[in-house]
Amino acid sequence: MIMENTNLLELDLEESRKNIIDFIRKHATDLNKQGAVVRLSGGIDSALVFYALKH
Repeated sequence: MIMENTNLLELDLEESRKNIIDFIRKHATDLNKQGAVVRLSGGIDSALVFYALKH
């Protein structure tokens, strides 16, 4: 089957970042926590977490 729509993997990065931050905030609030400790290793996932939290 040939896919006609090549935009299936496009993401709204700002909306995705907001959703991730909202998820972290909601769960921190639900657990009565004021924040979180995030370990950064230097990999791509750490870079994405750092970017999301920085902005």
